[in-house]
Amino acid sequence: MFTACSYAQMDKINYVEGEKIKVADQIEIRSSVSSLKSTFGKPDSIVEYFDPIVDEVPTKFYYYKNSYFEVEEETVMSFNLTNELFSVLGLKVGDKENKLSNKFPQSYSNKYLAGENRNQLMVRVGLLTPDGIKSDAYYLVFSLDDKKISSIEYWENP
Repeated sequence: MFTACSYAQMDKINYVEGEKIKVADQIEIRSSVSSLKSTFGKPDSIVEYFDPIVDEVPTKFYYYKNSYFEVEEETVMSFNLTNELFSVLGLKVGDKENKLSNKFPQSYSNKYLAGENRNQLMVRVGLLTPDGIKSDAYYLVFSLDDKKISSIEYWENP
């Protein structure tokens, strides 16, 4: 049985220090785009998006295969990893579900179904602020498919 994540369940989510969230042990949130390029090379493509109604600055998506890094004002703001080229906290796309459940048992116990048809199995791992406070605004979200990690996303609650 799967349940939706609610505030009552927040104590059952594992938390990690936000500073430890690094793609390939090098690129963290708020890294410069020059660091991104020097680490992973030239992206396969860069797509710019700007909605004048809601956006203050354009957002650029730096694609490496099917994965991307969201960049605003030359700073990495988030990522969505969908191939095995990148790892976060020792986990990568293609790893078996039990590797995730062993690393984050509390979060895994609160896996839930999401997506348009509520058919995507998700696991949220919360982040701690630099002063050790549990944040409700930032998460690592692991998507699972066929008992394997299918994506890893750094997610901010708007």
